[in-house]
Amino acid sequence: MAVAQALEEQGATFYGAYWCGFCNQERQALGKEALARVRYVECDPRGAGGAPTQCTEAGVDAFPTWVLRDGRRQSGAAGLEGLEAFLGIKAPNGAATAVLPSQTAP
Repeated sequence: MAVAQALEEQGATFYGAYWCGFCNQERQALGKEALARVRYVECDPRGAGGAPTQCTEAGVDAFPTWVLRDGRRQSGAAGLEGLEAFLGIKAPNGAATAVLPSQTAP
């Protein structure tokens, strides 16, 4: 899956909470295989492996939040198309784009 590969290559971290419905939608859209390639931080201390301090230090104030190695972030449910646009592998209108992980997205 291109999204999973791009998330991994761009050093994505997925910040969420176990009770977050939008986080669960993102998880379902990506699937287990793709999520296995992404670092996940549980922001609720009641969740498994909860690390709220990491979320606070990263400036996370909404779920889900995706943060890339270069500091770009996407907050709120994006779905696959939104993540593709955020990662620079597809333009928001669905047209393919030539942005590569080693380049800066427009």
